[in-house]
Amino acid sequence: CIYADYYPDTFGRIENGRFVPAEKSEKVQIPEFCFIWPPEEKRKYSVIIMPDNSMAPSINDKDKIIVRHAVYNEFITDNNIYAFIYENKLLIRRLFYNMEEITAKCDNISFPEQIIPKNKIENFFIIGQITGFMQGFKRV
Repeated sequence: CIYADYYPDTFGRIENGRFVPAEKSEKVQIPEFCFIWPPEEKRKYSVIIMPDNSMAPSINDKDKIIVRHAVYNEFITDNNIYAFIYENKLLIRRLFYNMEEITAKCDNISFPEQIIPKNKIENFFIIGQITGFMQGFKRV
């Protein structure tokens, strides 16, 4: 099992260019079957609630999802789903990166894709990649 912080309300905010998790969290135990690929022991994980229906049908509104926190200088892997903050809003999207911009796409076609140009990158902060779904968990 992997231990993580569960954020039932707000996940956090950006402060001075870095992610600051919300103070209200609970420790939970995540069974390995909840992960899409094997978890890494030395990584930090969080469980958050999907804030909207933008990724339906892959992830639905209010689903509990597992975020594997990014490490410094980690690259975006195209077409993977990430939790990130852009212009002070938590978003869950598929990201695509090129030298000029980052494209954030939704699985739900009723949500528009977003282009984050290179000159707006200071308003963009990756928290981590979505690596699983909680189907039940134990509070520690």
